[in-house]
Amino acid sequence: MVISNAKVTVLAAAFAAAGAILNSTDAPTIIPILWTVACLLGLFFVARKRIAALTLANQSNPSTSRRISAQAILIALILAMSTLGYFEYGQMRNKPASTDLVNFSGRDVIFIATANRADCRAATRELTLNCESLIFPKNQTLSGKTDLTFLAVPDELVKIYSATTSGEQVRLRIRGHVYQPRKDPPPWEYDKRKKLAALGIFSICYLDRKTADSPSLFEVAKPHNASTLAPGIALTPESSPNLSRNYEASMTYARNLIVNTHRKYLPPKLADLLSSMVLGNRAVALSAETTHTFRDVGLSHILAASGFNLTIVTVMSFALCRLVTPSVVLANGACFLCMLGFVSLAGPSPSVIRAALMCTIMLITKSGQRKTQVLSALALAFLLTVTADPLCTSDLGLQLSYAATVGIVLGSKALTTQLYSGKSKWKQALADAIAVVLIAQFSVMPIQVFFFWRAGTMFIPANLLVTPLVTPLTMVGFASSTLALINPPQPAVQAIFSCIIAFADALAFIPLTMMILIVNTFASFDAANFTLGPPSALSIVLYYCCFLLLLISLRISRRAGWASLAFSGTLALLLWRPEPPLLTIANVHSHTVVINSNHQAIDVDTSEAPSKIVERFFAYSGAKVSPRAFSTGVFKSGTRFAHSQKWLLIILSEKVRTIYPSESAGILLTARKLQCEKIIILTSAYYKPSDFLPASEYKAIPQTSDTELKLVGLKNVSAITYIRR
Repeated sequence: MVISNAKVTVLAAAFAAAGAILNSTDAPTIIPILWTVACLLGLFFVARKRIAALTLANQSNPSTSRRISAQAILIALILAMSTLGYFEYGQMRNKPASTDLVNFSGRDVIFIATANRADCRAATRELTLNCESLIFPKNQTLSGKTDLTFLAVPDELVKIYSATTSGEQVRLRIRGHVYQPRKDPPPWEYDKRKKLAALGIFSICYLDRKTADSPSLFEVAKPHNASTLAPGIALTPESSPNLSRNYEASMTYARNLIVNTHRKYLPPKLADLLSSMVLGNRAVALSAETTHTFRDVGLSHILAASGFNLTIVTVMSFALCRLVTPSVVLANGACFLCMLGFVSLAGPSPSVIRAALMCTIMLITKSGQRKTQVLSALALAFLLTVTADPLCTSDLGLQLSYAATVGIVLGSKALTTQLYSGKSKWKQALADAIAVVLIAQFSVMPIQVFFFWRAGTMFIPANLLVTPLVTPLTMVGFASSTLALINPPQPAVQAIFSCIIAFADALAFIPLTMMILIVNTFASFDAANFTLGPPSALSIVLYYCCFLLLLISLRISRRAGWASLAFSGTLALLLWRPEPPLLTIANVHSHTVVINSNHQAIDVDTSEAPSKIVERFFAYSGAKVSPRAFSTGVFKSGTRFAHSQKWLLIILSEKVRTIYPSESAGILLTARKLQCEKIIILTSAYYKPSDFLPASEYKAIPQTSDTELKLVGLKNVSAITYIRR
């Protein structure tokens, strides 16, 4: 019934999306209540229109019309009320329990917690713990989780995961300092508070340093009875074997087996690329260089498990099953089992879950010999996803997956018709490929610019050249990966399987090499992508409104020109940024960084590549690292300077309180040599301009706004600007 009421389902999914997004904000309760009322009014309006249409169509049988009408109204009521339920669930989930360790923030604690042995082995800087009981400052039972952080892996932790004792869970006694994650960090820093809250973690425990008489972390044995525990602490009953962990271990073994099998017959880089095309980059650890290169040219979707992979699995399994049985129901059941196997191997990423739900809905309706609209199946898949986890809308993968799919479903065919309507097959295929690439890229562009602060220009040629290689490569990869999981007992059969896998990987060698060559060529262009900084919320809203208007106008073939003009204007608004100041100076994690008016940036404190957090600040500011655009140096007194675009920046440290006459002469000599029009002195103390440079060749001017000089993250720091007379 939900699938047949396509308009009701699609509208409910749209309302639920907006309602679920409210969970990621600190909106008051009145907002989701008002939104729920709006959902009710909108859904009842659509249901009423459908009731009127059904009444006209079933005038001879009014009882059937009333029954269908009642079902439509009930569906509208349930789906509309889900928004308020999502919000209430999100509020409850974001609140820690009264026995959570976060209640002891800012204090030193000693507590007992459990951890997974595999997590202990993989930990490098942090470890997730399941709190059990508190020993100091008082005895009580704990609940929830905490994030244990340390600068280096403790020796005791190495001994724990290196031990040969059996058991997945280890029980630890920890001494540390508890604090809450930083609230509202700068926008260029990672919001660890939200990330941990999504995992149900509200506190961070910093591990104390080890002392000679008392280590800060060691394993303790689980007591056999409650009498050995401290007063007020209850013993948790013995848990049954963790089937989920065993299942995950088996899936990890299968993934490693596939990757290692491909590495036998292909170079490691090509083998990992083929494995990522089959299983997705969440299941295969690709190098950061490969991931960034594919992302810069707009091909990151190839490395991620998505609906394309699942479509190939479904089509291949359905074709093979129809060779064995003529029953459509049995073939669909086999397709469903193959789909479950792929989801288990690829991992439950949002794009995989979305595609799996859509395929399941389509298989069920086809087994029942009913037609299903793709858009209604997508809407129902989203409703099921957001019902299972109302906080999932904050996941970037889910946003990209659903945005691209909705755009392709709504506008790809209509745009193909606008591009080419002839009878030539190859031109039709080219137009279809261009339409899909354009619609998908325009659908996710605001999301990419909002999260990554950059946009690409090579996505059309890169996709047109690489897409023809993807389908055969993925099919060959699926076939060889399936054979890699089969381990027959007969050596002769094993040898045959190995030969088939080697032959399949040999066939994939040339296309994989061509793909790497194409991607590296496009990524080497300076204009492959450009850094913008974050867009405004208004530009995103206007962009999607005009983009939806464009898709509708393409489908109905009316006023497409005006819609295209409006969309082009909002696209320009999305990519437009105001003129930057002449000079931006910032302190990012104790690093002094400088950005000029040409969006060129440098980290003054290091000659090496900047750290990740500094790179994020540059991207947020719409700048690129360009050391060649600057010249840096140090005076005899240790004072640093940087030069670019006819200005000279003098950075005084806290130890240097003033500039001596000899150094003033050196600064003036350097400014003359570099033909500087301005000298900017950055100091941590407030002095008169005459304390630094004599009023002879350069004169001091007051700073009136941020158009000339912008200081970010610099506390108790002033800048004095001199211009040439």
